[in-house]
Formats: sequence, C-alpha cells, structure tokens
Amino acid sequence: MQTEIQYRWRILWVGQWRTTSHHCTEEQIRKDHPEAVRIDSSRRELKVAETFDERTNVMFRV
Repeated sequence: MQTEIQYRWRILWVGQWRTTSHHCTEEQIRKDHPEAVRIDSSRRELKVAETFDERTNVMFRV
C-alpha cells in the first residue's frame, strides 16, 4: 500500500483566486495550475493499493 497525501488548493481562475472543490496531490494540480497554493488544513492521507492483489485483499477481506 502506498500513502497518497492530498490537499484542496487555491487556484487563479479567470483572474480571481478560487478554492478547488476536490482534493488532489501536488503533482496532479501542478499540471494545470502551476501557481496553486495548498490549503494546509485540508490535508488528507489515502492508502492506495499498488498491485491487483492488494486491491483484491482490501475489497474482499475474510
């Protein structure tokens, strides 16, 4: 399992600063909004399965 850290972001949209409605990683947001500023209080950590077996084990625990 891999831990992914996500935030909500302040982005410049049509000349005004807006807050994103969704969480995403820094890598994801920088593709479209290099000027984005993260909101530290919105931090969340997600466990992401790296392999099919890990995903299956999480979904079908016995």
